Amino acid sequence: MSVVNTGNVQAESLRLFMGMLGYVPARWNGGFVTENPRLAGNRTLSTATAIKLHNLTGDEWVESEEAPGWYLPAGFNLRIAITAYGVNMLQASKIVQHIKFQPKRTATNGLSLPKDENVHLVRFVDQRYAPLFGLSA
Repeated sequence: MSVVNTGNVQAESLRLFMGMLGYVPARWNGGFVTENPRLAGNRTLSTATAIKLHNLTGDEWVESEEAPGWYLPAGFNLRIAITAYGVNMLQASKIVQHIKFQPKRTATNGLSLPKDENVHLVRFVDQRYAPLFGLSA
């Protein structure tokens, strides 16, 4: 059995996730940008940060001590706060639970998959998604 390339599925999962946060791809070699004035403190995010944010679980968005009812990404020094509903919507926007890209400025979209073919082994958020992408569950 051969390993199926899941790079496009992983890239789409990242794009959808970042879109749910209000960000769009910034340039051909990576990064994300937003025009949302509420996110002005973090107008641009690197590809590396976007990958790390995507790979957080819902439990890793922690309630703000300063603003109860708003959740922040644990371990990040970002001014991105969302509601509990927003956390659930973020998690629902993912196609796969974790993406395995590495940021690389010389790569298209700033995304590079390591040479190890295990990077193509993904766990779908919902196994019913696999056939939609031509993959078996």
